[in-house]
Amino acid sequence: MTKKVNIGQNMMLAATRHGLSACPTAALSHSAIKRLPGIDRLTDAPVYALTLSIPELDPHSAGRSIN
Repeated sequence: MTKKVNIGQNMMLAATRHGLSACPTAALSHSAIKRLPGIDRLTDAPVYALTLSIPELDPHSAGRSIN
């Protein structure tokens, strides 16, 4: 698990360096993610995901509701 965390941390640092936001999560739909690349083995499973995005430009919009 240590290598996966280090890879995620490095990706988050690189994203920040390039002006992106990064959000790691382990809350995944494992079966849906396994279907996409065709992972069929029982021992293979996604354990970590990292979402990258362009941050909101208006600093006052962070607390605003989208409704």
